[in-house]
Amino acid sequence: MEMENEKKKINIYLFLLCVSFFIFIFYRKAYRDYKMNETNTYSIATVNRVSLGDGDMCYYNIEYQNKILKGETSIPSWRPYNIKIKIGERYLVKISKDDLSISELQFKHLVPECVRDAPNEGWEGIPDFSKICD
Repeated sequence: MEMENEKKKINIYLFLLCVSFFIFIFYRKAYRDYKMNETNTYSIATVNRVSLGDGDMCYYNIEYQNKILKGETSIPSWRPYNIKIKIGERYLVKISKDDLSISELQFKHLVPECVRDAPNEGWEGIPDFSKICD
């Protein structure tokens, strides 16, 4: 009888642990999405490492407000351009103004060489590089 109670307690603890884990993951994603949609800006990120394998990741440095910030973004495997990501390439990056630790690399927006730097406060939207480079 006592053994059954112990097994029930262990099962309850395991269940609560799993539920807590999923709540944490959901909260983290919801918080990140909220911060990215609330107030954001765009700047330039330089890729400094690409990790391909289980959970492909791209690590980058961001130039923003005269600081160098670090960021990472998972590389979506279903996008055909993920193979072309190279160390040293520069992409637009969306940054949360409220929480500078939250950023998202914009893989579709490679920054051309004619654009040396982003404005100190970043761009309010995705810039039209064809107008900047003329």
